[in-house]
Amino acid sequence: MERRRFPRIEVEIPATINLPSGIQVPVRIRDLSSAGLQIQCDAIDSERIAPDGNHLRQGQPVEASVAFNLVQDNFCLDCRLVFVRRASQDLYVIGLRYTDPLQDDLIRLIRLLPKL
Repeated sequence: MERRRFPRIEVEIPATINLPSGIQVPVRIRDLSSAGLQIQCDAIDSERIAPDGNHLRQGQPVEASVAFNLVQDNFCLDCRLVFVRRASQDLYVIGLRYTDPLQDDLIRLIRLLPKL
C-alpha cells in the first residue's frame, strides 16, 4: 500500500543539477511528485553533487536547482537534497524536495503531472 502523501510518477528524463558552486551535473530523473523528485547518476557524479554521500554541507542541506524538459516545456526547480543511496556498484539514487512550493515552474509542473 502506497503511504506517500503525494503519489510518484515514474519517468525517465535527462536533467541537469546546477550546484551553487556553478558546477552542472548531468543526471536522470526517475520519478516526480508534487513534493519532490528522485534522480539517478553514477558514482562520480554523485560525489560531485553530495561529497562522501552526504546530503548536508556544514550541517546545512545541500541546495541545487534541477533543470529539465518535459512535454516540450522547460522547467528549473529549486530543491534540497534529502538522501543519497547507493543502488548498485556504480549507480546512485538521490532524493530531492522542492524548497519553495510557490515557485512558478513547480506550479506548472503540478498542473502537468496528472496528464503524464
